[in-house]
Amino acid sequence: MVLEIYLDLLSQPCRSVYIFAKKNNIPFEYKKLSLFAGEHYNEEFGKINIMRKVPAIRDGNFCLSESVAIMQYLAEKYGTPDNWYPADVQKRARVNEYLSWQHAAMRTHGSKVFWLRLMIPKVLGVEVPKEKMDAALEDLNNSLKLIEEKFLQDRPFIAGDQISLADLVAIVEIMQPCRSVYIFAKKNNIPFEYKKLSLLAAEHYSEEFGKINIMRKVPAIRDGDFCLGESVAIMQYLAEKYGTPDNWYPADVQKRARVNEYLSWQHAAMRMHGSKVFWLRLMIPKVMGVEVPKEKMDAALEDLNNSLKLIEEKFLQDRPFIAGDQISLADLVAIVEIMQPVGAGLDVFEGRPKLSAWKDRVRAEIGADLFDEVHQGVLSAQETAQTLDGSKLQHFKPTILKLFL
Repeated sequence: MVLEIYLDLLSQPCRSVYIFAKKNNIPFEYKKLSLFAGEHYNEEFGKINIMRKVPAIRDGNFCLSESVAIMQYLAEKYGTPDNWYPADVQKRARVNEYLSWQHAAMRTHGSKVFWLRLMIPKVLGVEVPKEKMDAALEDLNNSLKLIEEKFLQDRPFIAGDQISLADLVAIVEIMQPCRSVYIFAKKNNIPFEYKKLSLLAAEHYSEEFGKINIMRKVPAIRDGDFCLGESVAIMQYLAEKYGTPDNWYPADVQKRARVNEYLSWQHAAMRMHGSKVFWLRLMIPKVMGVEVPKEKMDAALEDLNNSLKLIEEKFLQDRPFIAGDQISLADLVAIVEIMQPVGAGLDVFEGRPKLSAWKDRVRAEIGADLFDEVHQGVLSAQETAQTLDGSKLQHFKPTILKLFL
């Protein structure tokens, strides 16, 4: 059966998949879907992708969504030229770093400006407030600046001298994560020096850390002269460099694609929604002393519930773990994000027996002591918030309120 790719080329991620497949002479049947006509809501496509988003592929009985995961799968299955997704562990890590970052940055900001400048005022006939447009342009400009200063620097392309998936994704768009990295390194006995940074004390703005990560975000690693940010890219790098057990990041092309599918999806879904509920339920009202409108809280809870439902129905289904019978990076990234709203007093496992049983399996695989160690801080967040000095957050207050309110 020929590979089927479902696309609407109005969508940036669809364009990157289409270009990649065409450029590399990958044989496929182009299944055109019109998003404006609502064709992604038809019954047939719902069997391909329960999330009803494009791009998506069907390769025999194997269905996959998320553009980055799709291109990684195609690169590995069809043996595309090495520059696209390099075998060299540091070059691949550099590609993965950009691919991990862009979901909640360039992808989000580029799309937002497109809608605010064109679709909302010209098609929907709704006036866009100037302050909304100005804020969106500022976010976009900041992302473009980071592409130049952090990802390109003085290199011809993001990963070096040749074009890669990172450049392709970038051009069409033109700390829970700390816990997952810590668990992964500890569980796999990877030797490392733990460099603790206090975000509340703004230690990530020190001159020294700026040399490690110009974006001033954690987690980040320095391995000799090689520096890397973005938790997913870091774990993929560690898995490949240290040869961790295969289940974490499988060599099997379809199992790895299943892991990558979740890792690509979660940035703008579970990661975003879990963090938002944590801030709206706990940090903003209890520490900053700012009242959260009920409609904001209700909308955030609805988004979170939708993400949790997709984890059960799309990513887990009837499997013990996301990629199959064994734990993987996908489960590790998922559990630390799902535990975040629990720290704000929301029991997300209540009434979700499938999710609860999965959590117990993940905890057992990680090891109860390590699991409890890394989640002790977030699970005691409500008590900590009562004694936390809110003045320490004043530096971040405008950014936080803009982001969540």
